[in-house]
Amino acid sequence: MAYRRPLTTRQMLLFALLWLSLVGYTLWMRGGRLDGPTLLTLLLSAVFVFYPIIKSWRQRHPRR
Repeated sequence: MAYRRPLTTRQMLLFALLWLSLVGYTLWMRGGRLDGPTLLTLLLSAVFVFYPIIKSWRQRHPRR
């Protein structure tokens, strides 16, 4: 597998803020209702967004 540098702190913050703004927009457009498909979509998108962020954070800040 090719070497890939971990995300910078600024990139992690930007991705998280963009995801939060899209979630807010989605909930605003749906009138604040959370039904099954919407909840499942938000949970899956959170996994796709935050898994690489957490992985990069752990590479940059290893436990002692």
